[in-house]
Amino acid sequence: MAAQALSLRRIPWLPWQPPVRRLRHFGRVRCFSTSASAAPSPPLPSSPTPFFPKKNQTLELVCESLAFQGKGVCRVEGTGFVVLCDRALPGERFVGRVSRKKGSHAE
Repeated sequence: MAAQALSLRRIPWLPWQPPVRRLRHFGRVRCFSTSASAAPSPPLPSSPTPFFPKKNQTLELVCESLAFQGKGVCRVEGTGFVVLCDRALPGERFVGRVSRKKGSHAE
């Protein structure tokens, strides 16, 4: 009886986070493939080539949406590089100049 009254309970390491659930059926995933029903898959689209514009370079841009403080999220045609532009509306296509360049985007 004394052991039951003084039982210790385990305190989780991070009590504010929910416990991690582990999957019991992790190793049971099966893949079935037959050569008779396999159709040739279409070729995967090639990833865009790396593009790094220089300061004061002019680019042809397509505005996709609006971001923080009303700046337009624009992409360089063909490369997908992101440029944030002032006074750009979604759907517009225009020529812009790079004034500030950062690692993953420009303004």
